[in-house]
Amino acid sequence: MFDAVIAGYDGTPPSRRAVEWAAAEAVERGARLEVVSCYEVPWVGRSPVTVEHIDEICAATDTRLNEVVAAVARAHPGLAVEGDIRSGKPRQVLLDSSDRADLVVVGAGHLEPRGGATARFVTRHAHSPVAIVPRVAAAHRIERIIVGVDGDSADGPALDWAADEAARRDVPLQIVHADPHCGSDARQVIEHASAAARRGRRLDLVTVIAPTDPAPALLDGAHDGDLVVVGRRHSSAAGSMLFGTCLRALLRRSKVPIVVVYGRR
Repeated sequence: MFDAVIAGYDGTPPSRRAVEWAAAEAVERGARLEVVSCYEVPWVGRSPVTVEHIDEICAATDTRLNEVVAAVARAHPGLAVEGDIRSGKPRQVLLDSSDRADLVVVGAGHLEPRGGATARFVTRHAHSPVAIVPRVAAAHRIERIIVGVDGDSADGPALDWAADEAARRDVPLQIVHADPHCGSDARQVIEHASAAARRGRRLDLVTVIAPTDPAPALLDGAHDGDLVVVGRRHSSAAGSMLFGTCLRALLRRSKVPIVVVYGRR
């Protein structure tokens, strides 16, 4: 049971799209929505930073936040929604917020190679699942869930989260294992994941072994209405680097929301 969905908002179109998606998700779950905005005080610069200047920054952030909260409340009259303004870097504020969230939602930012830095940081360090919503994502609806498995310890939480969501929403679950070399253990990975997903659940389950890298394996067949789920891998420095490379590729290419799952659910 979800209690809190937290969405980051900085006034940009990607973050507005993320808030809209988070609001619909909170309604779907019967959860409350908290929209978080933050501001940074420019301590270094040509002009001295005055109290009045800080007050102006705070007021502008507060106005921007109140406007989006009011818009969400009008669009979803039965939703409990509130705004929270914080001082600090967006990535750290959202990371701290993940301690009290069941799901954190962020916009993917620009799709250029250096874009989406906040989304990447939060997904690599958050204490809750994180949904990354591309600004080109269609209206919130989930008709299929696609989860990637590698046959390692990160599969468990991501697979459980995806299977629970598929069962709760009564939508198909597609389990994807990417293996460019089509190794002999690929079928074993898929069979183990399928058995784990079905345990205690009734699922419409499809499995795919893709002879390619993880990002294209997960996204080449994805379309509007899909939700992609991946596990976060921090068991080693190499695993962390591999996950970061995969996530960057996913963010550049994805037109559907991505949920990254690690640790507590």
